[in-house]
Amino acid sequence: SDFAGSATCQECPQGRLSSTAGSTFCLQCPAGTTNLVSGSSVCAPCPAGTYTETAGNNSAIECVLCPPGTYGTVEGGNSSEVCLHCPEGTFNPTEGSTECQSCPMGTYNPTVAATDVSQCLFCPLGTYKEVLAATTCTLCAAGRFSSTLGASDASSCTLCATGRFNSQAGGSSASWCQPCQAGTYNNVSGSTMCFECAPGTYSSTLGAASPSACVMCAAGKYSSQGAVGTLATSESVCQACAAGRYSTVQGAWLESVCVPCSAGRYSTELGANSSSTCAACGAGKYNPSTAASDSSACLSCPAGRFSSVIGANTALVCE
Repeated sequence: SDFAGSATCQECPQGRLSSTAGSTFCLQCPAGTTNLVSGSSVCAPCPAGTYTETAGNNSAIECVLCPPGTYGTVEGGNSSEVCLHCPEGTFNPTEGSTECQSCPMGTYNPTVAATDVSQCLFCPLGTYKEVLAATTCTLCAAGRFSSTLGASDASSCTLCATGRFNSQAGGSSASWCQPCQAGTYNNVSGSTMCFECAPGTYSSTLGAASPSACVMCAAGKYSSQGAVGTLATSESVCQACAAGRYSTVQGAWLESVCVPCSAGRYSTELGANSSSTCAACGAGKYNPSTAASDSSACLSCPAGRFSSVIGANTALVCE
């Protein structure tokens, strides 16, 4: 009662309370609360997702709803600061919410306080996202590509075909998978590189998908080009064995495979592929050296001597 000695006690009006017996006045409900019932000893807190900055509220309507793009988890909020921005990867289109909704898989949202699902952007080509509430999308790995907008699974990233490669992540179309250069091949799907033709071989084929595309240098030739990192793109990389030598080996990559013609013989042929190309010195001549490249290497027996031996390799045959 507000009057000393009063025979009756009056009820505190809505928006006020008295929590002490014998009280002579009623207190205003504090900010963040409201009271809809007369004669109350407590005020009810504004529910989560709302707040009020004024005291003495006597209506639930006076609890202000947190706006779209925000949410509140605290009861009895007495300031708009209890309304938190929806974090990146989420959105909230309604007032008075206690939580935000997650952006669906295959989308992302890099901004805060989003108010609509349309602010969840589709993952661009060459990317995907397998989880909810994403803030970024994941790039397709090198060796793959994706032409799907809003992809939600890594399986949308297609492997580059054999004969092609992609060394960069985030490929957005099949054109990102480049054909292997001449002198290389790739027999594995989803590759980030191509393999050089082995030494002793070459290939002029673009986009070769098998090592069989690498052609062996013919017998009588060799190539070390692949061994030093220079692409072997044509038959011109195969070097001929020098005159006076021959080789029966295909796909050779060392000059040492070129066997010298034996003493008593010579050969003028470049790239010889058989010992039969090594011609024998004629009767009356001899050649003590190997790898002779001209008939002039066949020396005549001294005056007054002769030899009927063909292919002689020493002057001792001259009688």
